[in-house]
Amino acid sequence: MMGPALDLGVNVIVFFTLLMIAICIFSVPSKQALKATRRSAQHKRLASDLGYSTQDGQSTQAQDSPLEKGQRCFGTVQRYSERNGIGFIACAECRAVYGRDVQLFQEDWEALELKVGAAVSFLLSVEERFPCPKGRKSWTWQVNGAAFGSLCNDFMEPSETLAAPSVTAVKIACLHMFASSAPPSPPDVVKHDVVEHGARFYVLGSARLGHLRDSSGLARRLTKHAEPRARHQLQARLHADGYLYLRSFLPSSTVCGARLSLLRQFQRSGLLADECPPGQARCGASTPSGRPEGFCSDEVLAVLNDPDLFSFLDGLFQDVVEVVFDANLRGIQPGQSTGFHTDSVYMGKLMVPDRPPILACWIALMPIPLELGGLVLCRGSNSHPGFGPLRGTYGKLDLDESDIGGTGWFTEDPEEVTRFGGCWETAEYGPGDVVIFTMHTVHGSSVNRTDSWRLSLDFRVQSSLAPPPVVSQNKGRWSRLRHSREFPRSMEEAKAAWNLEAKSCPPLVHTMCVLHQSPPHTEHHLMHDMAPWPAGGSCWLEAPRR
Repeated sequence: MMGPALDLGVNVIVFFTLLMIAICIFSVPSKQALKATRRSAQHKRLASDLGYSTQDGQSTQAQDSPLEKGQRCFGTVQRYSERNGIGFIACAECRAVYGRDVQLFQEDWEALELKVGAAVSFLLSVEERFPCPKGRKSWTWQVNGAAFGSLCNDFMEPSETLAAPSVTAVKIACLHMFASSAPPSPPDVVKHDVVEHGARFYVLGSARLGHLRDSSGLARRLTKHAEPRARHQLQARLHADGYLYLRSFLPSSTVCGARLSLLRQFQRSGLLADECPPGQARCGASTPSGRPEGFCSDEVLAVLNDPDLFSFLDGLFQDVVEVVFDANLRGIQPGQSTGFHTDSVYMGKLMVPDRPPILACWIALMPIPLELGGLVLCRGSNSHPGFGPLRGTYGKLDLDESDIGGTGWFTEDPEEVTRFGGCWETAEYGPGDVVIFTMHTVHGSSVNRTDSWRLSLDFRVQSSLAPPPVVSQNKGRWSRLRHSREFPRSMEEAKAAWNLEAKSCPPLVHTMCVLHQSPPHTEHHLMHDMAPWPAGGSCWLEAPRR
């Protein structure tokens, strides 16, 4: 009798022992799961910004007017109605997007000296539209821009202009006028050394547009050896310059895999040209409609969750960092750019003074030569004393709690930013280049002057020690309703209330970055690079040096 009972007891013990072992084996998290547990806000999703509009009619960041995206439209002066006092510019893009041609009032027509048959280029602003007189139901659009091809050098008054060949300079800087139907070329300098920055051309390496300072060496020392000195140098440089540029920081094979994955999805979505060779990003004729899906592939997540990148960020913060919001895929189409802004205005309650700082991380997914239009930053705008009025007004703006609609950009004119100080800097980016910058660093992008997409990723991180943010009932309100009547005020009206509009501000001390006289990797403080302009000096446009 004892034999069967003993055998049954042994079998029960063995069964439960094996069951516990199985539970332990299958409940142990994998290596990737351990990382996700340690970093609770790892990248899992991707938000795409490709110039589409949502199906439900809600506005997204990509659902902007051509001016808000920096897209230049081309057209031909069609006719002028003496009876109605309205002129028309025929534009296929405007007909496709807005269902009508561009209309101008009599005073605009006369001021611009328009003639029927003239080829023009212009920027449209949805925010500046207003109803036609006499109760017409259509909209009239104001045309804004700058005289294309008008050059000013440091020794000329702003009113003195030199018209480039085949260009008719406009007295009032409101419209690009061409003598032929083809757009003119940029100023007569080497093509790949010219950046179209807003409505102005800058020469890379000049006093107006410098090279980003490479910090990849210090970053690798911090990542591999955790050198305290490297951390202190990087933190000081981030505070002084407002950014850290890490050239070729991510593995090229990982970035190439992500780019090819995205291009395959672009091809399936009809966003690439039919004859586009594999691996190239030539833009197709169709415009994205609806929210594209399927872009968040394993290859893209491998770039966003790169262990070396997060190891560097952990070392810079001296703590485990966490991702704030979803990562963004930026697809900039030909003719587009991004206006100049700080990310602080979009962060809402995350920007309260007692919280740890938030940093943005921008990643180039492809070679980005100057003509493709890349990230441009205003060096020192986060800490330069001259930017105090900007940081104290626009920099403290919470768009969800405000009544300001539109894009949230401070301006599209780069000179409106540098009058506070600092200087613009950019680079010819390569795949895997990373730029880290603060929430108060003024930045934007130059115009994409090619026929291809410009692809990049960006996301924001902060220390995991940050307390949970205060949840506001208005969270996301601006993103959903910024083009509605709930946000009636424009950024220009807000700048006037802050006394920051260009025409009302007193002349400030202009500063320039003397990059030509400084070794590229010399350790120096930002203020030592600044030198005042000569008395009465003013730079409206960077002219080629001859």
